[in-house]
Amino acid sequence: SAIVHKLEMLVKPAHRRPLVAGAGLAMLQQLTGQPSILSFVAPILSTVGLSDHFSVAIGIFKLVVTLIMARLVETTGRRPLLVVGLGLMLISLLGMMVLAAETQEPMYTL
Repeated sequence: SAIVHKLEMLVKPAHRRPLVAGAGLAMLQQLTGQPSILSFVAPILSTVGLSDHFSVAIGIFKLVVTLIMARLVETTGRRPLLVVGLGLMLISLLGMMVLAAETQEPMYTL
């Protein structure tokens, strides 16, 4: 059947590397929290007193950067862009962690 054929494709050695790469990238995206941050961008911006226009600006910025990166990936390569992007995401997440720790009261005291 078609389902069995598709499952057989997953175990073929020729398909293993692209499958692992694709699944790995999807896992990295989820582990960085980027989808979560973007889904809460409007409430976060309104909490700090910014209007919804900034949400639109963020969307436009993402579009422009995506177009630039699509062009740059052909000249620079995927691996260097992935490494730089992961480094920048790590720095951003650490910064958000520090800011969140400074702005919130402790959940419990000793």
